[in-house]
Amino acid sequence: MKASRLSPLLFTVALLVGCDSLLTTDVTFTDDAAAAVELAIDITGDCGDRGERTDERGVTRWTETPIGEGEAAQCRIDVTWDGELISLAQMRADAIEECGQGGDHCDPDTLALTLGIRLEDAWFDAGAERLERAQLVAMTGRATTGGALLFQLDRETPLPIDLTADPAVATQLTAAYRAAAALPVHAEATLVLIMADVRRLQAVAPEGVLHVAFTSRLSGTIAAHL
Repeated sequence: MKASRLSPLLFTVALLVGCDSLLTTDVTFTDDAAAAVELAIDITGDCGDRGERTDERGVTRWTETPIGEGEAAQCRIDVTWDGELISLAQMRADAIEECGQGGDHCDPDTLALTLGIRLEDAWFDAGAERLERAQLVAMTGRATTGGALLFQLDRETPLPIDLTADPAVATQLTAAYRAAAALPVHAEATLVLIMADVRRLQAVAPEGVLHVAFTSRLSGTIAAHL
């Protein structure tokens, strides 16, 4: 997903210590974005399929497993998604511009980055039909970057909820920022549906999509001298 355009520079705080010192300014960049992880699954046919789908956002892989028989039958779907979220390219460009030609005012590589996440909602749909989390038999989901946890939720997680990313995410943010790239993300989820719901969804659309919607606040602060 593309992040929203960066807001104007904020918080200019000057610190002057003695007549021989440089004037130092802490400059903060912020990027508020709405995004979603969308795991699209082919739900045609009988539960028991596996597949892979690639689009401009990433690669989704899934495996379906039938559970039980008759009216009590269920379908378990294990799905993963690998793609990129939260671009840091514009923040990198703005930091370089702030630091000046040749880094006269600061070193853009020293930008300190933080990421906050707010989970907004999660649901499963096919066409116009939508299943809320409470209508699923079970659901778990998590997203990581380089093994560091971005967020996780299950069927009972109260939403919306504000989360603080794993401290190890900072390492991945720095790498993406220095490469002027997007944050690589691996998402995985397991959901269990009543087979009757699967049949109902199949009648509407051949594809079911697990959506996890969230907003993020990416911040970067750098000390620049005049």
